[in-house]
Amino acid sequence: MDWMNGWKVENLTTNILMKTKNKKMKVTKQQWNKATENLQKRRALRKNLDDNIKLDESIRNFGDHLEKCGYGNSILDVGCGSQALRNFIPNGIHYTGIDAIPVKNTDSILMNIEESTFEPKSFDTVCAFAVLDNCFDFDQACQKMKEIARINIIILTGINIEIDKYHTFNLQLEDFNRNFEDMNLTHCEEISPKVYLLNYNHYETTN
Repeated sequence: MDWMNGWKVENLTTNILMKTKNKKMKVTKQQWNKATENLQKRRALRKNLDDNIKLDESIRNFGDHLEKCGYGNSILDVGCGSQALRNFIPNGIHYTGIDAIPVKNTDSILMNIEESTFEPKSFDTVCAFAVLDNCFDFDQACQKMKEIARINIIILTGINIEIDKYHTFNLQLEDFNRNFEDMNLTHCEEISPKVYLLNYNHYETTN
């Protein structure tokens, strides 16, 4: 629809962005450390490094997500955990995984995205699957991903999930639109209740 209660949809979107433009999304390091500690304990109890092992197959079908959104010749996996995403990436695609929690028996880099030191446009594609609602500075995480990605950013995230001992933010779609307003949203799909697949492309790479 072009109109919604007398408002053009684009005007409604602009109004939402204006209201949220100065919204700050950052928790203390103490809060984030506690959530990270709880995630580590959960991994130990499950005896599995994959934080998303109990999610529906529709959510865990990472190969399907990549095909829907597209990807380049190099991928940065943010919050990689056990590197489950790597199993869906074809040979010849350069893969790098980072995680804020040490991951044994992998070549993952111990690093959180907010404090990453990669050069601008270091990777064609940045993937952030089920991680951004556990970060300590959501806005900084988004800005870093925008700097690092040359082509696109693929995000798998819970929307309107209540804050608990594992989650530091209750994210909304407008939080992403606010941070990525200078990129092109090419895919937005609710693949499971309250779980969304989003893809943002840099405008200069969409031609």
